[in-house]
Amino acid sequence: MSDRHKRKMRVILIAGIIFAVLFIAFAILRAVRIGVGIKKMKEEQAIETQAKEPEYPEIPISETDPE
Repeated sequence: MSDRHKRKMRVILIAGIIFAVLFIAFAILRAVRIGVGIKKMKEEQAIETQAKEPEYPEIPISETDPE
């Protein structure tokens, strides 16, 4: 292999590695951002359901059992 060919292959290899590292980093950042968004949505939903749910008195099972 000529020196020029070796240099070209090395540049392509390094560019590929850099691209892969950046791709993985952005994928991780996106996953973390989506995970944080889902967590916030669940917390907001829990707060909304707590505010909407009326307090019902607990009825023992023996009173509702027809037997």
